Formats: sequence, structure tokens, C-alpha cells
Amino acid sequence: MTTASIRRFSLPFLAAFLLAACAGGGGAPTRYYIIGPTDADALSSGATPPAVQIVGLDLPQYLERVQIATQAAPNRMRFSEGHQWSENLRKNLLRTLSRNLSRLLGSPSVGAPGARSATAPDYRVRVTIEQFERDVAGTVRLDASWQLLDASGAAPTLSFQSRLSSDNTVRAGDYDAIVAAMQDLFGELSVAIAQQIVAAEA
Repeated sequence: MTTASIRRFSLPFLAAFLLAACAGGGGAPTRYYIIGPTDADALSSGATPPAVQIVGLDLPQYLERVQIATQAAPNRMRFSEGHQWSENLRKNLLRTLSRNLSRLLGSPSVGAPGARSATAPDYRVRVTIEQFERDVAGTVRLDASWQLLDASGAAPTLSFQSRLSSDNTVRAGDYDAIVAAMQDLFGELSVAIAQQIVAAEA
């Protein structure tokens, strides 16, 4: 094999090797996040804690992606390959809402789709999240509508709207702070739901 042939063979091989090395972990490792439960104090409720069934939690399709979404412009989203959810966000939020309501209401009988309580529910809750991300101004926002249904059917379904935002702006790319703010806001939403259940019990 001539020197020219070796050079022609080696250059494509070297380029392929370098591309594989870059794709194989040459950059920063991917970080994975979850929305954890609130540490808010339990609310005062009746002597017998209510049983609650979460019947659904809906998200916009763009939030169902594994990459964490933030607004890059008013009508443009950014999805981070290096910062991702540890699991499907809807499933994470369902489990966290169940844990939050159980803590806030002092009730062991809070069920969710796929994890129903053995106790017949006193109330059913459905949540629809409309926005849940950092916006272009750096504010983390959670807009959600939710319904509270008396399981006996004796009372009408109650509908609510919650528009929550972080107290401070968060720097673009600071995903630790973004997710921490999202967790705080989801805790606030959980408190709002629990407060309405306590009011319905009064």
C-alpha cells in the first residue's frame, strides 16, 4: 500500500473516530431531575381525614418530552438535551400530588391513576396544567385549572384556576434553580387544592 493510499484510508477513519469520541461522552454528562414533594405544614382538617382520588392530571404535549422545556422567545421553546426529567413528567407530578395531599390533609387515603386507594373517596380531583416552565423574562410560571368533585354527587363540581409564578427570576440555563422553583410552585398548587378540600369538609 502506497503512502497516498494510507493517507486516504487514515483520514476518514480518524474523522469517524473523533466523531464517535465526541458523541460518546466527551461533553458534560446529562443531569436528571424530578419534582419532589412539598415540606409545607399539614392543614387543619376534620377528625377523620378525607379520602381523595386524583382522577387525572393533564399536561400540554410539549411538556411530555424528556428534555426540560423553557421559553427561548415568546413563540419558541428550548428543549435541553443536557437537562432531562428522570421519568415521564406527568407520572412524576401525579405521584408528587398524591404525596402532597396525603401530607397536607393528614390522610393515608389519597389515590392516583394506577395507585388507587382501598378506601372509597370522599372527593375526586382532576388537574389540567396549561403552562409550567421558565418564561423569556426568567420567571417560572405554573398555570393550572382544576376541579373538585364531591364523590357522593350531593354537591356540584367546583372549578378553580391557579396562576402561580416564582418570586424571583431565574437565570437561563440554571436548571437546578428552575426545577427548584417548579417544585415550589407545584407545592403551592397542592396547598391550594388541599385548602379547598378542607373548606368543603367544614
